[in-house]
Amino acid sequence: MSYDLQVYARADRLPPPETLSERVRQSHPHVTFELPLDVRTQKGFFPLRVDGVKTGFQLGLSQITEEDIEDYLEDLRESGGIAEEGDAFLRALRSNNVVLHFLCQSESEIEVAKIISEAIARHCHGALIDPQEDTQVDF
Repeated sequence: MSYDLQVYARADRLPPPETLSERVRQSHPHVTFELPLDVRTQKGFFPLRVDGVKTGFQLGLSQITEEDIEDYLEDLRESGGIAEEGDAFLRALRSNNVVLHFLCQSESEIEVAKIISEAIARHCHGALIDPQEDTQVDF
């Protein structure tokens, strides 16, 4: 099973490793970092532990471009939708400049990725998107 989560944020608001680990420790003391996680620069697999059990997730970072926004607007036009100021995804695209991609395979990876992605989105006042659940939470 493959599962992904996305955090839309401003690059200058992404938390440094010590801030992220402290936020997670305060709200989820059962999650521990095996290595510092610098979401501003690192990508690849990140090992963590949940209740002492090894897990983790894949992390990627991409830029939001004008082309991304135009592609979304085109998709809206083709589907008969109208881009309105109330469109939450359009607002996330326009107000942020990076997307963090969390890729998971197992239930434990999904659990920890949800915890970390929410902590980042809250810190950045970004948007957390779960495509599988078709949800978007703006912080």
